[in-house]
This record gives sequence, C-alpha cells and structure tokens, in this order.
Amino acid sequence: MQKIKEYLTSQNLEYVEYANKEYTATDSYSVFAKQANKHILSDPQNCVGIYSCRTGIGISMTANRSKGIRAGLCSDVETTFLARNDDDINVLVMPVHLDME
Repeated sequence: MQKIKEYLTSQNLEYVEYANKEYTATDSYSVFAKQANKHILSDPQNCVGIYSCRTGIGISMTANRSKGIRAGLCSDVETTFLARNDDDINVLVMPVHLDME
C-alpha cells in the first residue's frame, strides 16, 4: 500500500489509513475494514476506499457485509474501470502482491 499512499499524496488527495503501521500476527483485516466502512458511510458522496489483504477475498467479504458498501476485488486496470463505472463500487479491493506497480 506504500506506493498507493505515495501516489495519493503526489496528487494532493487526502486519505485516512486504518491499519497498523507494521504487520503483526494479531492484525485483523475485519477490524480495519469495519473502521474504514464506517468512515466511508459517514460521507458516501465524497468517500471511497482502497482495501487490501493477502488474496483480497476475505476483506472483500467483510467489507460487503455493511449496507451501502460495494467492494470489488480487482486485479487489473480494465476490471477496475468496469467495476467502478458499471457496478459503482465504492471500495476497490486488491491482493497485496498488486501493490508492486
């Protein structure tokens, strides 16, 4: 997620991070997803999210449990574009290994 944060900063886009600064074995993506969902739902017209976990599947399932959250697991630009424009996702979910580019 570091490259994503760098990109958002370079574009002067504000973001709030819901995660530990360093990985620990007790990290729970479900806790982070619930916190981020609450933030997005507090201002759904202006807030979107980018979530990540090892495969992206678990955090997608957790995110989509909240009414008003439409999380889509995407692994390429075309799928992301279609998910945002056709399915109106408000949370982009990516597997961890995609943060390399």
